[in-house]
Formats: sequence, structure tokens, C-alpha cells
Amino acid sequence: MRPLPLLLALALSATAAEFRFGAQTLTVPDGFIVERVAGPPLVDRPVEADFDEQGRLYVTEASGTNDKIEKQLADKPHRVLRLVDTDGDGTYDKRTVFADGLALPEGCLWHDGSLYVAAPPQIWKFTDSDDDGIAEKREVWFDGKTLTHCANDLHGPYLGPDGWFYWCKGAFADQSYTLADGTEFKTKASHIFRRRPEGGPVEPVLTGGMDNPVGLAFAATGERFLAGTFFVNPANGQRDGLIHAIYGGVYGKQTDRIEGHVRTSPALMPVMTHLGPAAACALMRAESDALGFRDQLFATSFNLRRVSRHELVPAGASFTTRDFDFLTSDAPDFHPTDVFEAPDGSVLIIDTGGWYKLCCPTSQLHKPDVLGAIYRVRRKDMPKAAAPRALAPGIAALSAIFDSEKDARTRVAAVWALTRDPSAAARDATRPALADRDPVVVQAALHSVSVWRDRGAAEAVTNLLGSGSLAIRRAAAEALGRIGNAASVPRLLRAESKGDRVLEHSLTYALIELAQPAATRAGGLSRRALVALDQMRGGDLRVEDVAPLLASGDATLRETAWWIAGRHPEWSTATLGALREALERKQLPAAEAETLLIGLAARDAAQQLITALATEPLGLRVIARSGLKTPPAAWFDAVAQAIDQGKPAALDAALALRERKPPSPVLAAALGRLAAKTEAPIETRLTALDAMPGPPADAFALLLRPLAPGQPLLLRRTAISVLRRIPMSEGQWLELVRTFSQCDPSARGEVLTLFERCGSETIGIALLAALPDWRGVSPDALRRAMTKFPAVIGKAATPIFASLGVDPAKQNARLDELAALLPTGDIRRGQAVFQSAKTACASCHAMGYLGGNVGPDLTRIGKIRTERDLIEALIFPSASFVRSYESSLVRMKAGELLGIVRADNANELTLVAGPGAEVRVPRGDVQSVEPAPTSLMPAGYDGVLTPQEIADLVVFLKASQ
Repeated sequence: MRPLPLLLALALSATAAEFRFGAQTLTVPDGFIVERVAGPPLVDRPVEADFDEQGRLYVTEASGTNDKIEKQLADKPHRVLRLVDTDGDGTYDKRTVFADGLALPEGCLWHDGSLYVAAPPQIWKFTDSDDDGIAEKREVWFDGKTLTHCANDLHGPYLGPDGWFYWCKGAFADQSYTLADGTEFKTKASHIFRRRPEGGPVEPVLTGGMDNPVGLAFAATGERFLAGTFFVNPANGQRDGLIHAIYGGVYGKQTDRIEGHVRTSPALMPVMTHLGPAAACALMRAESDALGFRDQLFATSFNLRRVSRHELVPAGASFTTRDFDFLTSDAPDFHPTDVFEAPDGSVLIIDTGGWYKLCCPTSQLHKPDVLGAIYRVRRKDMPKAAAPRALAPGIAALSAIFDSEKDARTRVAAVWALTRDPSAAARDATRPALADRDPVVVQAALHSVSVWRDRGAAEAVTNLLGSGSLAIRRAAAEALGRIGNAASVPRLLRAESKGDRVLEHSLTYALIELAQPAATRAGGLSRRALVALDQMRGGDLRVEDVAPLLASGDATLRETAWWIAGRHPEWSTATLGALREALERKQLPAAEAETLLIGLAARDAAQQLITALATEPLGLRVIARSGLKTPPAAWFDAVAQAIDQGKPAALDAALALRERKPPSPVLAAALGRLAAKTEAPIETRLTALDAMPGPPADAFALLLRPLAPGQPLLLRRTAISVLRRIPMSEGQWLELVRTFSQCDPSARGEVLTLFERCGSETIGIALLAALPDWRGVSPDALRRAMTKFPAVIGKAATPIFASLGVDPAKQNARLDELAALLPTGDIRRGQAVFQSAKTACASCHAMGYLGGNVGPDLTRIGKIRTERDLIEALIFPSASFVRSYESSLVRMKAGELLGIVRADNANELTLVAGPGAEVRVPRGDVQSVEPAPTSLMPAGYDGVLTPQEIADLVVFLKASQ
């Protein structure tokens, strides 16, 4: 079938066709039709699927449970079904339970007579030897050995055209591997891994700070494309997306988890296509042209209820995309989890239904009764595609194809057929394809010799570094690094990248893999050589190589030199001299200087420079972020001086020094003077008290003021932080009980935490009698508040615990009640509510370029949440958590902290406990980090906001698309 012209393909997407299935409407481009090919009772909650050679469909099916992952691993409640279309009408009508007893299924691949299913922490191999539709043989093909509470540790496997299995690691758990060269590879980062189907060593292909790499697709050339979540920190509507997964690249968010991995630049590799808060998961490439979209990508967006189409547009050594909706649903519980091509070229799409709530991207209530289905999208009057062209068997016949008049796709197929043959003869036969007339064939051949590390192809590959195609240069560089051809080092150093970020990465990464320091140094200390020498084993880059470049007139070279210098604290004397000079001459941006000083802060010379800068914003920011367990005494005195001088950044530095040793009476006195200034804003006075290691008891009356109804959230949280640390008399405890009885329902849970250190029976009795109802308080918060009270108080609290039990039916009824009572909202009034001190939404959540970063970015929240979802998030914020914003309970030797873990490395753990409340805890003080059942967002906003205000706020958020 001839490809559709581009203009016709675009025209097909310009208008829409609608198809009704029950209460939902599925919309596709005009000229296409949607058919439901499977659903209840044949399959209830499909997740992923794949075909075998006979066209039978293997579908992983979820049980509907949202039990904790540990329980699901123990119970193994999920299964795989085999579906058959017995009458050939295109609809499946028969099933067998192919395999049951699975943990949460997160991948499905049929290959060579067996089905491979990712069920974290393992990838299972199921084989049905007698073809009765039931797998009698079960083997663990791969064991990742880690399982985190969202189970996003493992997705796949996916079959590359090279015949290797690829899979994705997420979740930031520690994993260890022995690579093919015998080196140990330990990592917390996300990755794409691969290995041969028959087993053998694991190879890392890509590294990332993204939370959840999920779906992989492969171009005809062997290029990899990845769909996943949190490639960037949520801001301005960006978060999830698609990347061109370049070999050796480091992608995703800047996070501690990617530290220690090989880098070719201070900047992370680029995201190809931004999808926003989509919860992007499955990805496929259309291999046939049955729909008119050959070689285009299709991606499912769990949150956005759509499957999108992405036309790849070459851009230098990589791609950009033109993006279109392919299928959309108007049903809030339509959640597509897989998209794949059928043998006839049509596309099958799986809707898993409404059951999934665990770490749910849209934070919806559990709806196991909302079942899923499998749909087919095809063009009207689409003929069945012809069977794939069979290649003649034998290496000689396959090799002859490269000299024939066969079309490029046939020659590419020959490359992959030879690549899947492990013999040396097959590798030899592939080499002529490196000189093919078509660049697609050349790129496939480069991928082939790269995978096999074919040394015999080294000279031909090296010559391709001079190709006019940047994409071929990039693929050649990748192959040379893996082949290990030392003779190619000079060509790799000289190869022109024309400023292309992706090509520059591949040229540099090849030098790092080759690890030939003498040859690399001989070419001169260019940016590429500097990075390669710094990152390769045995590179022996010296401070005298880098120091002269710190003041280079070449901005790119200077930036690279500073980046490398920041990675070598042992060079601190030379680096600090250059840094001091650059600061005096104002040659270095403050952000770069800040990063360098933080990295060097443990050095005596750096501490002296930081002290000299401590009355300036730069020095104060470095002190606030340095994380030193024992800062120099001079810092305390310098911060005290900055406080007396009224420097705004001084309080942040003082807060960072609060828990450090030894405590400074000079700093405490300066903070006390500031806190006592009645003319100072209450925010400033409270922050000064919060920064004191031992705040004075006489501040009690001031601290109660922010707990009164209607007070701003930030003031309340600061006051609570201080109240946790001051001694209180029984009279003050009783006064706190009276304040608790009058505070807003949304504040009750936080104020209640103050009673966790009180053991007075009298106070306990008063506390239990303080409220007529305990709305806004979670059972966990009350349980923790009872910790030190006598047992009789805990028994007396039993009726309250009973009233606080989470009842999904009651929650649903409450949401129905509120939805029915809400009047028509107003966007402008809703914006005012969002920005008000009463809700403090903007202090935690970003909207566009403004707002906080404690909670999820809300720039495009209206695309992924219904009005009902938004009401739920306001009233029951702990019903479920948005991924990467889950609360954690950090247990320490000196107590507990509740917050969101923002960074975790060998030295310290960074916890966000609220707006502007970032706590750094030395790793040695941490006993455990556990998922917390309670959100940082206060509950009970229906007791703070009127129904009208809730309606206004919901309308404002819904309009944010």
C-alpha cells in the first residue's frame, strides 16, 4: 500500500468522527471508525496486551484491588487471559486464563513461543507447551529485587528490532548489576536496560531522574523513544513527555539519584515532546501504512483520556514532533494504558477502566465497578494488510539483498534478520549495509554493529563521522564507543557537531567509553576532550589543565571548566582562588558561584570565603543550602550580624543553622532581639523564633495568634513549628486546648500534632472534650496525638476513632452532597480564593510561573481533573496522592518529621514540611523513612470555605487548561 501524502494525512485529522459506547463518546479523525473488540464479561480490567503468531491476544488483567503493593505481591491477585476470535469477525469471543497468580502486571510481550510479563519485581516467562491456552511452565526471566510502594520499579519487556529485550526501571530504588566487562554497576536512578532473550549480562542504555519511564517504541533504524512521567519538575504545565532515548544520555529531573553517573554536559538531555500532566504510559510506532501514519508514534495519556499521534520531524541528530489527538474520550473514567498495532495494521487501544487508585495520577476514588474494554481503530473500508514479506532464509541470501534493487524497508529487514543471528558470519554479512545508498539502512546497520560491538566494522564506521547527515554521525559515534576502536579517537575529537546537543553528547560519550586518555589529551583540551577526560576511567584530568580555563574568553569552555571544577573538591585551593577573582570581576553568574561554593563548603578555604560573603545574599544562600553538620563558628556570628543589619536572606540561613552544632549564643541573641520587635511584621517575628534552637517560653501568647480562625496557613505552620519546641505549663496546655477547639477544621490536624509530647491525663480529658465533631482530623493524626497520654485517654478516644474511620461510601455521599449544593461558580472570584491567605493555595501550588512548589503544579489541572475530582482533592486530600508528592514520615533519634522527600543522598535527606519549610536532616540521624497516610494539604476545607467559595475555586481550577 502506498503511503498517504502528508496533506491527506493532516486532512484526516482536521475533522472528527464520534462513536458512542454506553455513556461515553470516543472521538477519532474523520475517515476512521472505532469498534469495541473485547470487554466485560470476557475481560474486565485489561492493562496491556500482545499478539502471538496466530493472532491470539494475550491480555494482562487487573483484579481491581488497590491494596498496598506488598500485599499484592503476597496475594498475587492479577492474571493473564488469552483471547481468541473464533469466527473471524474481528471481535474476541473466547478466553482462557493463560496464567494467574500475578503481582501488579506492567508489561506484556509475546516472543518465540512464550509470554513475558513484568510483575514487579520480576519479569516472568510463561510457556504453554501443549497449546491448550494455559501456561504450565513459569520461570523468572529477570529479578530486579526492588519493590517500592507505587510498583513503578519495572515496565516491559519490549522487543527491539535487534532482537534484544529492553525494559524500564523507575522508582529510585537501589539496584546492582555486574556488567559484561565485570564491573559493578550500582544505581538508584531510572534506566532503560537491555539484554539478550536467552539471558546474560544486563546493559544500561539510558539514565534518568524521571520518576517513571514506562513505554518504549523503536524506529525502523533502531532508534529508541520513551514515554514517561516527571521528565521535568512540574511547572508551567510541563511534566511528562516523550524523549528520543539516546544511548548513554542522562535525562529527566536534576536529582541526587543521577549523581555519580557519567555525564557529557551540566545540562540534562532534552525532552522531545512535552505532554504536561498526562501520565504518559504506552508508546508504539506504526510499522505498516494501513492507517496512513507509518513510522509515526502513538502515545497513551492515562490522565488526559486520550491517545495522541506524533509525527517525527528530523531535527539535526534527533527529532521534534508534530502532535495530534488520535482518540479522545469524554468519560472521566476512560484511562488508556496500552496502544499497539494489530496484524492487519489497525490499532488496538486498551482502556483499563476506573479501578486504579494506587499512586493514582488523577487522585480519583476507587471505582472497581467501572470496567474497561479493548477498542480497535481502523480506516473506513480498510483492506486487510498483506502478510509481511518473508525474507529468504540463509545468510548469503540476506546479504545479497544489499546489492539488489529491493526497497529500503526490505534491506532494513535484512539488517535486523542478520542482527538476530548470533554468528560471526551474520555480523560480517551486515557490514555492506554501512555503505548503503539509503540513510535509513545505514542507521540500522550502525545500530547492529553497535549492539554486537563488531570490531571488523570499525574503519567503515569511523569514515561515517564525516557524513553529511548529523543523525548518521551520531549513530556512528555511538557504535565507535561500543566497538572500542582506539584509532577513532582523533576523528571523534575533530568531528564537527555544528552545535547539535545530541550529536555532541554521542561524540563525547564515545570518547568516554573508549577511555584512551593519552590519545584524547593529544588532541588538545577542547570542551569535548575536557569532559571526556573528566568522566572516563583513568582520565587523569588535573587541576592545572582546568584552572587556566576558568577565566577563558570562550563562554562554553569557561562554563565547562567551572562545571568540572565543581566536581573536584580536592582542587579547592586553585578553584577558590579563581572563584574569588571571578566574583571580584563579576565574571561569574551568582547561581554558578552558589553551586560551586556549596560543593566546596566542607573545605576550610571555602568556608573563609563564604564567611566573607555572609552579609551578602550569595553568602547567606550558600550557608542556607550547604548542609554542613558542623558549620564554622564564624558563620553563626556572620549571620547574627546580617540579622541585625536587616538582611532578608539572613533568616533562611539562621533556620538552616538551627539544628547545627554547636549552638551560638550570639546568633540566638540576634534572633531574640528581632523576635521582640513589636513593630516588626508577625511573619518576621515568628520566623526568628523558629530559627532559635530554644525559643523562649514567654513567646507563647504571640504563637497562639496564628492558630485563630481565618489566619494564613504559612503563619500557622511557623507558629506550630515553634510551639513544638517550647516548654509549656499545664495552664498553657489548657489554653492550647481552647485554641484547638476554635481553630478552622482545616487546621485541626496540624494543631493536634502539638499534643504528641503531652502526657497529662487532665489535658487529655480536656482535649477529647474539645470538639463536638472531629472533622478535618485523620485517624492517624489522632493516634499519634495519643502517644504519650495515659492508656485511659486512648480508651476514651475509641468513639472518636470510630467516627473518623475512612468510609468510601460516606466520602462519595459527601462529595455528592457538596456537588449538588454548589451554586454556579465564578472564575474571577475563584482566582481570588486561590490567592487568598485563607486557603494559601498559591503558597504551595504553582499556576503558570507563580506560586509554590510544595504541591503539584496546577497550571493545566483542568485537563486531567473533573469538577468532582477537584472537590475531592479539597475535602479529602489524603484519599490518594499525586506521584512524587507523597508524604513521608521520617523517624529520627530525636523525634519524627512529616513532609515530602525532595532529595536523598549519602549525606543528608531534604524534607519539605510546608511552604518555605525545607528541612535538611543528616543521614546519620535518620532511622527510617516510611510512607505517611496523611497528606501535607490540610483536610476539611468544606469547614473553612462556603459552598460558593468552593464552587468559585473549582471553576477557576477547571478553567486552567
